[in-house]
Amino acid sequence: MEKIGQGSFGEVFKGKCKNMLVVVKTMNNQFEETNRLTFIQEVSVMSKLRHSNICLYIGVCNDPGHYAIVQEYLPGGDVEKALKDKVSLYKRVQMGFEATCGIEWLHDRGFVHRDIKPSNLLIDSHGIVKVTDFGLSISLPENELIQDRPMGTWIYMAPEIMQSKPYGQKADIYSLGIVFWELLTGQKPFHQYNTIKSLKEAVCQRNERPIFPEGTDPSLALLITNCWNPDPSKRPPATEITECLKNVLVNVAVSDFTGRAIWKTHFKDKKEVQWGEFEEKLKISLKIPTTGDPTTILDSSIKLKCLKAVLTTQQQSPQSEDKVDVVTLQNWGKALMWYGPITDPPGTFLVNLKNLLQKIWFHGDIDHEKARDLLANKPIGSFLIRLSSQDGWFTLSQKNLEIIHHTRIEHSP
Repeated sequence: MEKIGQGSFGEVFKGKCKNMLVVVKTMNNQFEETNRLTFIQEVSVMSKLRHSNICLYIGVCNDPGHYAIVQEYLPGGDVEKALKDKVSLYKRVQMGFEATCGIEWLHDRGFVHRDIKPSNLLIDSHGIVKVTDFGLSISLPENELIQDRPMGTWIYMAPEIMQSKPYGQKADIYSLGIVFWELLTGQKPFHQYNTIKSLKEAVCQRNERPIFPEGTDPSLALLITNCWNPDPSKRPPATEITECLKNVLVNVAVSDFTGRAIWKTHFKDKKEVQWGEFEEKLKISLKIPTTGDPTTILDSSIKLKCLKAVLTTQQQSPQSEDKVDVVTLQNWGKALMWYGPITDPPGTFLVNLKNLLQKIWFHGDIDHEKARDLLANKPIGSFLIRLSSQDGWFTLSQKNLEIIHHTRIEHSP
């Protein structure tokens, strides 16, 4: 086995179990009785959990002196580390959504996690977030509360826990709110407080919360504010949060208001749809003629083929070995940033797209190396336009003497 970490109770190893990569969390021989009870509690909770956003429990060793938990190995690390890299806002909101799905499932079965934080949210090989570390989790009958000493991680801890007041599942919702803010900003909350006393006074007495950055999507700011409400009864349940986040994901991915409305109306619960379904709903939304004058029908067909060329990606069909053309929420938003907006009359968007794709100087999604190769043998002054690596911007690549200059241009319709 390969040692990959050190916890407060023991060491963490990566190993194999029946040809499956696993994590083995060992407990040192000197741990206290309270830690042994925590270990037993974690095993008790994990053994009952089976969900795509919950870290999979595989087995346990409870021989005295050899305590260990075996769970699935998640190679993507944790969300705390992931936030140190450049991650799109859409992906960060998606992380929050997946974590909430895990917590929703946990709450539906009467559990309270009690230590929700980015380092307890792990990422699998497909980028899916899974909730882990159930050492502090407890089972509570519906609508019941528990009163106990403060436990968890202070900067994510609900004020009622800080004050040793009765609490329940809504304490997890407060923690989710703080995690959402950290996902939004990439910053640690309450970093200005270096003592528990000062943090507790700020959160519990002054109801202080982290500040939202300028330009935060209003729907996301409202959701976070509701989650960390000082009054637990006013915090939304996890089921309501997942529904709100579906709306936030569309807002974050698609800045075009008409484009947002189209996705929310027809595909709200989906991150991707097959082209055929998307085309059908788009024709309805943009009032694209499907009957009548043959010339008009042909022109509409050409415009839609242009959109399909810039919008779709190919994915494996779940029903067969064939590949299908798919429209993702993110690609829809990006396409409208480059080729939109959808204006009145709505069909203007497709006319502009068709006209652009017909230009000999437009080369779409190519990198600077491909642009350099295309211009290498052209006369001085030759140019092409391509998509920039920054969404919603174009790049002008032009040959000047023997050098290719690249100039980024903002798309401002």
